[in-house]
Formats: sequence, C-alpha cells, structure tokens
Amino acid sequence: MNYKKTTSQHNDSENVIKKLNLLRIKNFQINSLVRKDSGMKLTLNKPFQNIQYNNNNNNKDKYKDKDKDKDKDKDKDKDNNMDKGKGNDINKNKNNITNRNYNKNKKMNYDDDVDNHGDKYEYDENKNTINNDEEEKILYKTDAWLIKPTKKYQGFFTIYKNYIEFVNINFHKKNRGKKKKNNINDTIFQKKKKIWNLDQIIEIINRRYKLTHSALEFFLKNKASFFIDFLNNIERKRAFKCINKLKLKKLKNFIEEKPSKYLKKSNLTEEWREGKITNFEYLMKLNTLAGRTYNDLNQYPIFPWILKDYTSKKIDLKDHNIYRDLKKPVGMLNSSHKKELEHRYKIFKNMSDSEIPPFHYGSHYSNAGTVIYYLIRLEPFTTLHVELQGGRFDKPDRLFHSLLHSWNHSYESLSDVKELIPEFFYLPEFLINTNNLNFGKKQQEGMVDHVELPPWANGSAYEFIRIHRRALESEYVSQHLHHWIDLIFGYKQKGPESVKAMNVFYYLTYEENINFQNYNEKKREAIQSQIENFGQTPIQLFHKPHPKRLTKNSVQFVKLNPSQIIPKQFQTFSSKKTIIYSTIIRNRLPIFGNDYYLWIIDTNYNIYQLPTNFTKDNFKYTINTINNTHLQYSIKIPFKMKKKHIKNCICNLKNSVKYIIGGFWNNSFLVLNLYEAKRKNLYIHQHKGIVTCIASDGNYFVTGSIDTTVIIWKFQLETDAHPQLIHILFGNDDEICSVDINTDLDVVISGSKDGSILIYSLQFGNLITSIQIKADVPKFIKILPQGLILVITENLSLQLFSINGMPIKKIRNLAPIIQWEIIHFNQILLTINTKNILVVRDINTLETLNEIPFSDTISYFLYSQLYRLMLVYTKNSKILLGKI
Repeated sequence: MNYKKTTSQHNDSENVIKKLNLLRIKNFQINSLVRKDSGMKLTLNKPFQNIQYNNNNNNKDKYKDKDKDKDKDKDKDKDNNMDKGKGNDINKNKNNITNRNYNKNKKMNYDDDVDNHGDKYEYDENKNTINNDEEEKILYKTDAWLIKPTKKYQGFFTIYKNYIEFVNINFHKKNRGKKKKNNINDTIFQKKKKIWNLDQIIEIINRRYKLTHSALEFFLKNKASFFIDFLNNIERKRAFKCINKLKLKKLKNFIEEKPSKYLKKSNLTEEWREGKITNFEYLMKLNTLAGRTYNDLNQYPIFPWILKDYTSKKIDLKDHNIYRDLKKPVGMLNSSHKKELEHRYKIFKNMSDSEIPPFHYGSHYSNAGTVIYYLIRLEPFTTLHVELQGGRFDKPDRLFHSLLHSWNHSYESLSDVKELIPEFFYLPEFLINTNNLNFGKKQQEGMVDHVELPPWANGSAYEFIRIHRRALESEYVSQHLHHWIDLIFGYKQKGPESVKAMNVFYYLTYEENINFQNYNEKKREAIQSQIENFGQTPIQLFHKPHPKRLTKNSVQFVKLNPSQIIPKQFQTFSSKKTIIYSTIIRNRLPIFGNDYYLWIIDTNYNIYQLPTNFTKDNFKYTINTINNTHLQYSIKIPFKMKKKHIKNCICNLKNSVKYIIGGFWNNSFLVLNLYEAKRKNLYIHQHKGIVTCIASDGNYFVTGSIDTTVIIWKFQLETDAHPQLIHILFGNDDEICSVDINTDLDVVISGSKDGSILIYSLQFGNLITSIQIKADVPKFIKILPQGLILVITENLSLQLFSINGMPIKKIRNLAPIIQWEIIHFNQILLTINTKNILVVRDINTLETLNEIPFSDTISYFLYSQLYRLMLVYTKNSKILLGKI
C-alpha cells in the first residue's frame, strides 16, 4: 500500500508528535530517572502559531523607554519580532499563544533561553553574541557527529568557557537559495548552530556508537540530553578532560570509568533489593549504565516480555502461570526450540574454516527495526518505517497489530526473538492509531487499526498499560527479575554461561568482536551496516549471578489495606478558631518537644504558629491552642477568594518556609516567609486581574488569574532574590480557576471557567494540547507523576485523563467535594465531601476503597505522609489528630 500524506494526515501526524512528547520522558539518568526524550520536539498544535513578543498592548508602555534604549544599540530590523513587540497582532488572532520573553534589563527579568533551558534551538547572532574575549576563547574543537533518533549530523563540536556549540557543516548546502526561517520551532534540520550552556549540564556518561567507545551523552537540568560521537576514543577523552577542568558546579555525575565498576561503587542494586526503587526504575537505570539511550535507536532501552496470557477475560497477577519464564531468553521459551538451537550452534562450531563464531540466534532482541515496529503509530517512527519500506507501509500482516500475535510469533519463531521497550509500561498512546493511518487490510482478519489488546484490558489501552505495569512490579516478577538481568546485562550474556543458557547471538552484536583498525574502508562500512541491522548487545554490568530481591516488591506498589491509611483513633484539641488552611513544618532550630510547628490560617486570614509536642515512644501529641501562642501574621489586604477555594490560592515552595498566597483585590500575590513574616513582605504585581490559583513544584511556581493568563515563575530558594518571570501563557478565554505544574514531566496545565484545560510545555511555554470538559468547570486539577491528570469539577464529578488528553475514567453524581489530598506515592486519593465523609479511592481507577464518616462539620484536613499524621479541623474549633 502506497503511503501518501494528505494534508489532514500531515496535521494529525504533527499533532500526535506534540502530544506524545509529554509522556515520552523516560530517558535515562543515574540520579534523576525521569527524563524528557531529547529526540522528540515539543511544538504547538496547528490552530496556535508560536509567535514571540517582548511586549503586547498591555505592557507596551511599561517597557517602552527601556526598549528604545536597547534598540539604539542594535541594528534596526523591521522583521525582528524578538526585539520589537508586535502587540497589535495579538488582537488580530485571539487563538495565538504568546510566549513573552523579558530581557534582563527589564523589571521582570529572567535568564535567556540558553540559561534557563540549556538547549537553545536557534542561535541569534544579535542576541547571544558574547563580547567577553575570555568567554569567546575556544578551549577545545574537533570534528564530531550529533546523533539523533531520526538522523545524524556532521559538524564541529566546540567547548567555550560557558557553553558548548555544535555547528552543522552541511547547513549551507541544505539551505542554499532558501529563505532562512525565523521560527523557534524549527528543528535542527534548518539550524546552523546548536548551543548548550555548561551550567545546565548535570551528568556526562561515556557512550558507544556502533560498538565503538567514541561518544559522550550529556544530560541537562531540563531533563533533555544530547549525544555526540567524536569518531574515536582519543578525541572523546580530550573533550572529557577539557570539561572536567572547568569544574562545573552543577555537574553531579561524570562517569568515565567502566559501568560495571561504577555500579559496584553505587548502592543501586541494594536500593532495588530493599524495595526502595521499583523494578521499572531499576531496569531503566541498568539500561542507562549499559549504554542504552533514546538518542540512538540501535541502542534503545530493553525491557522483558512479562506476561504470556493474552487470551483470558480476567487476569490474576497473583497467579504464577500467567508469567513468562524469566530464566530463559525469548528463543528458549518454547522448549521445542532446544534441539534446533543446539544443532545450529554445533554446525558453526564444527566449521573450522568459518570466520563466524558459533551462535544460537541470527537476529537480536533489540535493534532499530524492533523499535520502529512497536512505535509505528507514532511519529517520527511512522515516517521512519515508510522510508525503510521504500515509501509505503509493509504488508498489513507483518505490522504490529496484535499483542497476542506478536507474543505467539516470538514464542513460535526462532527468527523473532525481540523483547519489549519501556513504552509498554507507561505509554498507552503507542497502541492507538490516533492519526487514522491506513495500514491496509490483513488477509483474514480485517483492517489494521489500533493494536488488538487482550480481553482482560477491556478494550482500553490505558487499562492494558496499568495492568502491565503492575505485572512488572508484581511479587512473581520481583522474585525472578534477577534471572532476566543475568541474561541481558549479566554473567549469562557472554562466555560459557551464555552457551549453557542458549543465549549466544551473532558475533557482530558484541563489541569485543569488532576492531575497525584491522579493516579497510570497504569492510569497515559493511560491518557498520551489519551492526546497525543486527542490533547491539548491551555493555556487560555483572560478572557474577545477580542477587535476588529481598522484598517481594516495591513499597510503592504494595497494595494498601484502606484501614492502614486512616488513623483508627484521634486525639482532640481545641483551636479556639475555625481553620481554613494548615500545614506542618519542621522547626529550623529544633528544641526538645518542639520539633514541628503547625501553621494555620483562620477565617479572618490570620496566620498562627502552633508549637507541637511529639512523644515518639507512645505516639502522644500535644498541640498548643491559639490562645497559648502569638499571632504570627495578619493578611491585611482583603481576600477576594471564597474560603472554600483557599487551597487553590496558597502553595508551599519545595517544603520550605516560603509560601505564595494569592486572591488579593489588588491583583498581587504575596511571597511570605513564615519565619520572617513580620520583617519581609513581598507583593508581586504582574497580573491584570485577581490571582485565583497557584501551584508549585521544585523551584518553579505558576499563577492563574481572572485576566485569563497563566504565568510561570522561578524562585531561587537559596537566596532572597525576587521570583523571576519565565513565561506568560495565553490561550484561555475565561477566568483561570485551577493550575498545576510538574517539572519532571515538563508540563504546566490550566483550567478555566469555560471548561477548557490547556497543557503547556514548562520549558518553552508552548501550548501542546487541550482538553474540553463539556458543560462543567474544572475546580481542581492535578498532574500525577504516572502521567495522569485528575480533575474535580463543580458539577460533582471526578474525571481522569492521560497527560496527552485521552479520557480514562469519569464518576458522576458525587457529593460536593470540599477538599482532597493525594497520598501513598500518588496511588491513593482522599476526598472530604459536604456530608463530612472521608472517601478513600484508588487514584488509577477512582474505585472507592473505604469511607469514614465524621460527626463534626469539617472545615479542612491535613494529611502528612512524611510525618505520618492526619489532622482534621472542624467548624466548631476542634483539631482531631491521628497517627497513621
């Protein structure tokens, strides 16, 4: 079937790339597992054009004088929208999403793109030219290749004092006679230069490229990464040494030694054995150390087939019979293959004149073809597949169309021994034909469309991923995963033990069999081509049997008894006030009996500090009443927000004593240090309407307003500096009523009164996708680390979406929810309703696990997993405190 990209198909194809980049963030890093896939591009949906302005009509006068002074020092360029704002254009197209960048000379300043994000997509000579001669001095320069999942680029790699630069030497040839585009969303195909700030690099790891130790992979603070091949080990060491001399402060890991030695020094395996990290996290980190990366499809991360039951209507994860035998490679799962594999190995072993060492399998469990096969429904893998097939899709029966078919084929055929990829455990979208691609008709079973799921998934890709992930973290897999690690990363990967396990692959998949110095150019090219086609065996990490896990499974996936979540009994204290907000903070100067403080806000918006006395031996607590302590702070500017929405207007910064409070009539928000409240008050005025909601994550926080805008801010907690404005986000047509932010997922979301939820990139401020809730208002929204968006609406419903906007679950006709908390590794949802019932739910399914009624009317409750406390505040001025 010919592959013809119509206009609609092209738009859909681009849109799905934008959506899926949100969750394809499981790139590798030793210290920070969750990473953004640097090979994908976050861009805008078609209805919204990415236009950047320094100013618009609202702020034009505010910065007018400083812009004039700035323009005098630069060449006048009428087409340069980055230097002169075209505010009038905003009114012409209300759908345009504007990402406003403020220069350092302006009042609301923030770092340039390179400083903020480390990865700058377009080099602006006027903006980024460094005048300091010392900074311009070249410390190191060499020929190199920039490796991307879709292509590699030849150029020059240069290290300066403060940044790294890669220049694409084929840029002029490709773009000769073409007008240069000035769109920040252009990919490197149109770019001459690509630069990364050195202070954004947090990890550098030695890498192989085509089984040659000649590359480095750089991991950035924004969780992106880039992969540079230096062509030989000598140049790589020189680059390594040059960067090492700079002594970068933010560089956490500089892994030059062998991965196996590094692993021995780390406590990674012990953390896994003790259940401190999940099976998924451990496998990702092992993949990282073994040289697997998203930047090279031939070295893509490897995950095992877990289940073998793809026909049952229901599945019991406690039943050991549903699992694949992790002691055997895929080719040996079918016992009837044993004789054939032994015979094949003996034939090559007895061929004395053969240059090919004996092997069991002529194909490999991981290569670029395997990755493209699984991800064919996503771009850029759709395009890569079409290119490999000469401009058309492969025959429908040979495409990835059914999990049962793929499992049976791997089980029955010795020519297909591929394992799985990480997306099988976190990305439901790769199973869905979002773009409505015409893959053709199979010979017997109809058209190829979405991937056919097992019956126990109930036709839901999300349900399949959820169950499949839990299967990976199950007791059986936890107790047997070390056997599979021995095969892929361990002592059964090579040598006599690999022969016994029937785990020997074609010799060109092993790096010790490759020595390009002994080959002429023609043979070298032929071998490199074979390496790319056959696959590459990971770097060996273990030379002895991998130890077994001590615990049955990770603490994060232990199925809790609801009775273990809620305290069985509560102590009662009197507060003398009705509490509408509370938090608990460790005392910065702890003394005996006062290790923690409760900070509370009453109905008059007065802030109190309540000393507590915790006796850990018998778990008795004492809380002083408000009459026994002093008023810490009184919010003098009147609140606009209703008391029931107060939680949306207050947030804590990274478990510090700094709080952000919004909801004031004068359109400001307050930055409050709880320990210095009487001395320092910082009110920030930027919105043109009342700040209705605030959320934070790490050093970032986001504010939403009646003026329909959302602003991303960055706070340097180590200093007393004012918050830096990063992006102003547009696109909402009504008042913002809820926001949230997740730095790991690089996502900011906003919900407005018109029922729309917009999802933006934190790094670039670009709109990625949107969700529309019909005839309802998202009162509360929350981004969960597992890639879910929880929405609580005003019309008494709970809704669950994937981070790419796919609806998953909806529960209607609930009692009005007045407050909620997410606990136990983001697996449990607690809600309090107007009937004073505490409802415990599984957040992945929204299934009710337990309900606890209270006799008093509840005004607020606080649940602290860290301090193992639950406090319930009532309207008759009681504090109920219980030990979890």
